Amino acid sequence: MTLTRRTRNDDNARASGPHPYFAATYADHIKVNSKAWLSTNEAAEAIGGVTKPTLYRLINNGELTAFRVGRVLRVHRDDIANFLERNQIQPGTLDHLMARGAPKYKRPA
Repeated sequence: MTLTRRTRNDDNARASGPHPYFAATYADHIKVNSKAWLSTNEAAEAIGGVTKPTLYRLINNGELTAFRVGRVLRVHRDDIANFLERNQIQPGTLDHLMARGAPKYKRPA
């Protein structure tokens, strides 16, 4: 399946460039890949159980990409995976959150 976009005045649907979310037509892609698009509830759960206001804030701040389909918002699974990858915490970067001089935790014997 080739990736194309349809324009309003184009009956032949010439390719205007590839786009990762659009297959032959948007409707065909939704039918083929319906599990790839998540509702806001599903997206919030997939991110780790954040609240819907937090999800809306991430979308509004541009940290997470979403699409309006009619009256509802849809988030693509790939965008969630990219968001989580970008926000992965690297070891050693949370030292500023740990109390200075506090004894390290020792497992009871």
